[in-house]
Amino acid sequence: MTKENKKSTLMKDGPIKKTLLTLAIPSMIGMIASALYNLVDTIFVGLLHDTNSMAAVSVSFPFFVVLMALGLLIGVGAASCVGKFLGAQKYESANRAGGLSILLCIIFSIFIMIIGFTFMDSIMKLMGASDTVLPFAKSYSTWLLIGAIFTISNLVLNNLLRTEGASKMSMYTIIIGAIANIILDPVFMWGLNMGLKGAAIATAISQAISTVLMTMFYLRKKSEVQINFTTIFKRTSEDKEILKQIFSVGIPVFIAQFLSAISFTILNSAASVFGVAALAAMGIVNKIYTIFTQMIGGYTNAFLPFASFNVGAKKYDRVRKSLCFSLIVTFSYSIISIIIINIIPEFFIKLFSNDPEVIKLGVNCLKMQTYLLVGFAFISIITAVFQAMGDTKKTTFLSLGRQGILLIPLTFILPKIFNNGIPSILEKLGSYPMESGLYGVMLAQPIADLITVFVCIVFCINTLKTLNHLSKSEVKL
Repeated sequence: MTKENKKSTLMKDGPIKKTLLTLAIPSMIGMIASALYNLVDTIFVGLLHDTNSMAAVSVSFPFFVVLMALGLLIGVGAASCVGKFLGAQKYESANRAGGLSILLCIIFSIFIMIIGFTFMDSIMKLMGASDTVLPFAKSYSTWLLIGAIFTISNLVLNNLLRTEGASKMSMYTIIIGAIANIILDPVFMWGLNMGLKGAAIATAISQAISTVLMTMFYLRKKSEVQINFTTIFKRTSEDKEILKQIFSVGIPVFIAQFLSAISFTILNSAASVFGVAALAAMGIVNKIYTIFTQMIGGYTNAFLPFASFNVGAKKYDRVRKSLCFSLIVTFSYSIISIIIINIIPEFFIKLFSNDPEVIKLGVNCLKMQTYLLVGFAFISIITAVFQAMGDTKKTTFLSLGRQGILLIPLTFILPKIFNNGIPSILEKLGSYPMESGLYGVMLAQPIADLITVFVCIVFCINTLKTLNHLSKSEVKL
């Protein structure tokens, strides 16, 4: 390929706001549809009116997050790498990076299936499954593992599509898969009398449908990035450097997602001390919160390839302006979301459960979790800029800080602090009445986010100075 196509021209020279929104809207819709895979299962499982089944889905959620982490490791890393190659007009290198990402999908899927099936019981117990919940969790997670190749591939292929500007194609394939899941869930759960296992099977089949559609898009050679599926196993001289670039960007994302899975596991274990209702409530809130953060994630997934492309093209002023616009967009969305959640929290919880205890705990937890949605937006956009610029140290530091260094210790420390009288003070002020330690469990993530925001502000100031300097150098050239 010797000429830039229309999509590349749009990325490099198109109006910043219009280009970002053109890329972001399909991406956000696609991310919401993607989150619906797990969310729809939870809603249908709730119709079984079985708290053990609901708890099993909550316990299995970290498994799903690990699969997403592997998919994002490859997908975000490859997207950033491909974006820079396209911006620099190195099309053959972009093609090879796309091919290597498919190879990594296959390798990682086989690896996670071997680990998952070998240590299934131990992993489920570690994630908070009691002896009663364990058989339900194993039944559900087995099919999550069988469909691992499709879950991972979907994330990778979607990131590649968005990188070359084919965000509508990305959106369509995910929506088709999500609709298939909504149709197949009741068919397998009640029509074939499979119950909880049927929900997992329906999800695996739906993910497979999306994967096939995206693979067909690349097989028809209509994409800017040309992936030759017959040569992905052949080594080339630039493989080492491309893999280095993919992993340098992808590993911090993986760390963040993997630590998120660990955090969910720890939060589940901490909540399970207070009973099955608390465990189910935490799982429901995590899924609702994920829906709202997926919108931010969808925008970020569109912003990252745009920023990477312009870093590769050395258009630093466009990177700086797109950063400022992206912060305004995600902040506005976050504030609106917080208002909606606080007005009708019961509505969201009742979508999944009619258990009065689950509803009470879920409402309290949901309100606490969402107050710092603005902070999550800020962290996401700033981290994407670091990824685009290849600043892996800051990206890794923020990932480790938010989900690891801060959240994990806080999950253990805060319940003990709240057991020493703070809840009684809050209740006198009209706050949420419930068991003492649960306050600490529910506030662990918001407090970790708040601390990370302060660190992010410092990084953001330095990054803006760097972009301003590079922009001035760009003008001189």
